[in-house]
Amino acid sequence: MAASQAPYLELRRDGARPTLGFGVYVAFGDGTYTGAFIDSKPHVKGALTLYGGDQYDGAWRNAWMSGQGTFTWASSGDKYSGMFHQNLMQGKGTFMDIYRQGGILPAFSSGVGQQRVC
Repeated sequence: MAASQAPYLELRRDGARPTLGFGVYVAFGDGTYTGAFIDSKPHVKGALTLYGGDQYDGAWRNAWMSGQGTFTWASSGDKYSGMFHQNLMQGKGTFMDIYRQGGILPAFSSGVGQQRVC
């Protein structure tokens, strides 16, 4: 979402999140979220960069990584692209290990095979 399409761009470093529209939120000790906000929560589309370097880019719902997205682990370069539900890999997705070939993962559901990414 380009800033010209959003109601405003807001950068908060005081501990408060932007309330509505497109913004940047720096959470000290956690990371930086850039994207859409509704009711002060990351919602619809955005990117999160954690201070350890891990990154998520994709769909959000009520401050949860939920929907289609990509999570990249900084320490290994491994990457998962697929469905998320409340910060868990859930549904169909593809995992790419930089040292081996990637592959389609079985569907994650109902706690079986789910993995929390943050």
